[in-house]
Amino acid sequence: MRLQREATELCRAKKGYLSGKQIKAVRERAGYSQEELERLIKAGPKSFTRWEKGTALQKGPTDVLLRILDRFPIVVEWLQGSTPSLGQKHIEVAPAHNTPVASESDKGLAA
Repeated sequence: MRLQREATELCRAKKGYLSGKQIKAVRERAGYSQEELERLIKAGPKSFTRWEKGTALQKGPTDVLLRILDRFPIVVEWLQGSTPSLGQKHIEVAPAHNTPVASESDKGLAA
């Protein structure tokens, strides 16, 4: 098991991924349990346990998503289905394809 953890951390370092300690810190700063964050980002059961312990390597898109969640906590609200406010603009989720779109009141605002 120790060799697996060392190999995982070496691979993370080579790819520039977050370490297990960093993943745990991101999750804790966000205020989520492992299970809650797994549900939020649609990760498999025990994913955070394995990533944090170093027994499994997160995939590139997961690493990027964790960095985004850490840097821009408002994304968590969007993932939970609420409509976060960004100053005068509001983000809404288009039901057909789950992409952010400007609300009717924002269409006249200059970018």
